[in-house]
Amino acid sequence: MSPDAIASIRTRPSCWTQSGPNTLVVGAVPGGAVVGPPEVAAVDGGVAAVEGAVVEVVAAVAAVEERVDVGVGSADGSESPHAPAPIARAASPTPTQPVARTMVLTGRRSYPGASPCAGVRRRILDGVGLYREHGVVLRTIKLGEADRIVTLLTAGRGKVRAVAKGVRKTKSRFGSRLEPMVHVSLLLYEGRELDIVTQAETVEVFRAVREDLDRLSKAQSLLEACDQVAQEGHANLRLYQMLLGGLRALAAHDAPLLVPAFFLKLLAAEGFHPYLDECVVCGSVGDLCAFDQVQGGVLCGSCAQVSGGSPVSADGLALVRLVLGGDLGAALNAPVGPATVEVTRLATRAFENHIERRLRSVGLIDRR
Repeated sequence: MSPDAIASIRTRPSCWTQSGPNTLVVGAVPGGAVVGPPEVAAVDGGVAAVEGAVVEVVAAVAAVEERVDVGVGSADGSESPHAPAPIARAASPTPTQPVARTMVLTGRRSYPGASPCAGVRRRILDGVGLYREHGVVLRTIKLGEADRIVTLLTAGRGKVRAVAKGVRKTKSRFGSRLEPMVHVSLLLYEGRELDIVTQAETVEVFRAVREDLDRLSKAQSLLEACDQVAQEGHANLRLYQMLLGGLRALAAHDAPLLVPAFFLKLLAAEGFHPYLDECVVCGSVGDLCAFDQVQGGVLCGSCAQVSGGSPVSADGLALVRLVLGGDLGAALNAPVGPATVEVTRLATRAFENHIERRLRSVGLIDRR
């Protein structure tokens, strides 16, 4: 470097100096010798232009940081534990004090202070609408050429409808994890109308149910019943636990009363527990021989002649009382017979009357 260039730099009120291996300081030149990059010091005419551009970049980055900082604190007004340490900023310049700012050269971009990149990224990720849930796949609908709309019953958000992109492709990363009746752990992105499945892990597949056509048709009835009762965006942990319990019980033992017992339990959970100990019309406790799903309970002989209702035997009424009275195990161990067929018909009609539509999956089992 020529002596004239060094003298020119020393007489300037502001220039570049090097205080570290990767740090350049814009500010007043100390009285001692200047230590700076040779290429910067040699080009005296371009120093002022470079300095002005750096100051503009610093101001722009500071403005962006102030916008990102909005809403980072916790709900109680305290500082978020994920927020990076505050960046020290130089005081406002005075007529006798030149501006001094430090830039850390990271290769791609320059940020004020000591590498706040990780903190900014963390704050951005905190605002992304990602959430994790456990759920059971109720049904799927084809969407486009390779996607599907998956309806799930989750533990914390009730019924959720989400898009699984590329799930119908041969090389899909989801595989068969998003098929009906699969218990999965999901990572979803919350959208305006439909969420997006970004990750899925299998928890239970209920292999014993899938390998038996009779059990598979019964499981489909459980899924359809829950799909009709569950509400989107309304958590129903009891319904979620009932569905998981029903599928596990079906995988362990193919009980003839499992589906009707599930319907009756679901009606009771929804607030439609039928009257079983006395006539729902007159209150008589004797000669209970019919069941009226519209009235919501059993009828005596005289009221059944007026109101109608479905005939029910004493054995069938005893099974219904076992299901709703807390002795579900004894009801599920009951052998196949006229009483079980009667309870199946009674529970199916009562549930269809509640949801005001016919269950399509019930025809796969028996609608005698």
